[in-house]
Amino acid sequence: MTVPEISIIIPVYNAARYLRECVDSILQQSFANFEIILIDDGSTDDSPQICDGYAACDQRVKVVHKPNAGVSAARNDGLDRARAEYITFVDSDDWVEAGYIQTLLNYKQYDIVFFPHRFIYGTGFTSEFKFSEESSDATTMWGIVSNLKNNDTHVNFYGYTWNKMFRREIIEKFHVRFVEGLRVSEDEVYTLDYCPHAQSIKVLPTCLYNYRVLSTGLTATKNSSREQELLAKSFLEVINREKNEGINSAMMSSVVLVLYRAFLATTSFIRAHKLLRQMQNLAHTEAVRMTYFERKLQVILTSTSIVGFLYWLTRLPKNHILNRKS
Repeated sequence: MTVPEISIIIPVYNAARYLRECVDSILQQSFANFEIILIDDGSTDDSPQICDGYAACDQRVKVVHKPNAGVSAARNDGLDRARAEYITFVDSDDWVEAGYIQTLLNYKQYDIVFFPHRFIYGTGFTSEFKFSEESSDATTMWGIVSNLKNNDTHVNFYGYTWNKMFRREIIEKFHVRFVEGLRVSEDEVYTLDYCPHAQSIKVLPTCLYNYRVLSTGLTATKNSSREQELLAKSFLEVINREKNEGINSAMMSSVVLVLYRAFLATTSFIRAHKLLRQMQNLAHTEAVRMTYFERKLQVILTSTSIVGFLYWLTRLPKNHILNRKS
């Protein structure tokens, strides 16, 4: 059996309405040597049958049916089964452009490739984001990463996996996997785990991906205080393990911002105290850029704990309504 040049991993959960458009956009590519790995994550609609129908008609399509365990576990299952040297991820309600695969493989000498995307809204409104073409080796890549993360559009391009191509050799050598159980920004944690091992980066100017913005799903729901705290913990684990100045500069401010969201969402005095102290301690490190934060957060980080608690108390009734169990 021919080894595919690129593996495209698609986690599927109750996506019957959009799944055919997604898969067809890949099968219609001019470049033919690829594999699609559909991970049916315990769907209860017609998604399993649609997946099996594609696999029966095209040997490049592989299907895995599993009990529901979340998108991170589904993507990890896809990684365990991928055979190609290059990996991409596509969400089952999105679709890719006609030259998606060929364009990416034109730059396979790079360890990670970023590419622009469109946001497609239900109203028909479309927002297209484009990058300036850049390339770099490992010595300067974190400057590019920082610009992708913090830029004038206020879109964290760094924080997705569906706008990137990864090298499987790096994924397997360093066992880069998604944090299972993490439901917020799991893409960004995965990319953060991968990038320290990359020796080169390419940013493309060509829009290759269409992201459907839905009113349901993980990205449309509020995340609890504990989920935000787990995200901050995941960021810190990678930062502390790698001890990379570029990572610290690009990511430490994000850790404080995530802890701030956890602080606002909690209804527990004890956890609010813990989170406030953690934020204030991190704010004194050189890696945290205070200009990154809005004024009210800067006040909380630089004033006494009493000021922080007074602000938290003013938000408490609203927090309690939003999330009683956090």
